[in-house]
Amino acid sequence: MQRTLAVLVVVSIALSSLPAATVAGAQANETTQQASSVAITNVSVTPDDVAPGESVTIRPTVKNLESSQSNVEISSVYVRRQQYGGQIELTRLRNLGALNPGTSTTIPLSVQFDEPGTKRLRVVANVVNEQEQRIRVTYPVIIRVTETHPQLDIDVNDTVASVEKRGTVEIANGLDTDAQNVALTLSGSDALTVFNPRTVTPRLESGETTTARFRYEAARPGTYRVRAQLRYNVPGGETRRTETTVPVQVDPLERNVVLDATSNSDDPTVGVDVLNRGNVPIENVTVFGESTNASIPQRYLGEIPAQSSESVRLNASLDESVADVTMRASYEIGDESGTASDGVSLTQTPGEIELTGLTVQPEGGRLAITGSASNVGLTEASSVTVRVQDTERVTPAAPREYFAGRVPASDFVTFEVFARTEGNVSEIPLEVTYLADGERHTRTVMAAVGDGGPPPAADRGPNGGSSGGLLVPAIGAVVVIGVLGAIVYGWRNRGGT
Repeated sequence: MQRTLAVLVVVSIALSSLPAATVAGAQANETTQQASSVAITNVSVTPDDVAPGESVTIRPTVKNLESSQSNVEISSVYVRRQQYGGQIELTRLRNLGALNPGTSTTIPLSVQFDEPGTKRLRVVANVVNEQEQRIRVTYPVIIRVTETHPQLDIDVNDTVASVEKRGTVEIANGLDTDAQNVALTLSGSDALTVFNPRTVTPRLESGETTTARFRYEAARPGTYRVRAQLRYNVPGGETRRTETTVPVQVDPLERNVVLDATSNSDDPTVGVDVLNRGNVPIENVTVFGESTNASIPQRYLGEIPAQSSESVRLNASLDESVADVTMRASYEIGDESGTASDGVSLTQTPGEIELTGLTVQPEGGRLAITGSASNVGLTEASSVTVRVQDTERVTPAAPREYFAGRVPASDFVTFEVFARTEGNVSEIPLEVTYLADGERHTRTVMAAVGDGGPPPAADRGPNGGSSGGLLVPAIGAVVVIGVLGAIVYGWRNRGGT
């Protein structure tokens, strides 16, 4: 595998004011005005991944450009390394032949390095043109020498003080051989502690990946590091070691949990919003209510992430029409626990009986009034009784009242009572009484008879027969019809004569 470096020609020129295309030697006694133009146009490095002690081949391409006015002789090409205190030459080749204008040649140079690290090199080519002018051109090369090991990838997140977090280390064996007795050891710095820090894998085959899990916690805010050290054996028994570190930012713990409770006037329910405005999740969140005259079930919400909220609605059971409730949310942050609370007042509509679906029908000389005693409240109504009220024209008839007893919330009981009327009556008064939340209630409801109502029982004779009020008009109608028939018959007879 080859790595092609970008074309970068560093030309050592005695006078910096000359154009870059005119290349001169770096020596003070070298001429600067040249009739030829020479450049190193490209450098390749093989192999791409260089290990300590491994030979690496550097191949520069030296070209006599088309604009050159003469042939050139390549007197030498060498590689030098810059280091503290000066430069050292690593390798050199001499007398490499001539180049006509427009031609080029590639020269292989072999070097090796015993220690890993970044190596900053320069490839230098010395040429001489036909005018005996010396030309020097250079090209920078960077080679990174690394030891080949399985790759370590530590995955951790920034955290807050006194809160335990979880992390992972992925070990990827990119070697051409298996790794044996792979031992991973993790450690923290200063106030950061790593739990379950050691993992051993007997064998990690070439191309195989494994993941180690660990926990970490910092005692106080700051910037810390997690270090992963890997020790393993390769075939032949050689032991190798490698390590890597990653930073972890630890912020101060911000605890800010708010509970907001609201009530619903239509039904006895409590709405609860738990808001986690802190910078860490809260765990094992449980919502419950406290009251002397109401019962509220508790609800487990689990975990709420930082800067998030959860909402829940709970049904309440009130012993009275009004109840004061304190809603609470308990939670945990690490090894610590806390609560948030808010008060709310609950109300519910007490039991209330309405008479619905009323109908009035004649039945056996009486009027039968039927309907439903409906509880439109949210508490139970008891001792529910419906009776006909006695007035100047309305008289209760047996059975005059109906005892419904207990009517649950949002439920009903059907009833039937009877009455007699005197004269023209359009309404029959009904009285309903009941107990709700310990208080007795009484109300009067009018049952409409409609169109003056059916013939009242008071208009009948003493023996229950008809009083004749309707019979007389009927007899009169018969007499009139008979007289008209006689007149018509006589008129026809006269007409016939």
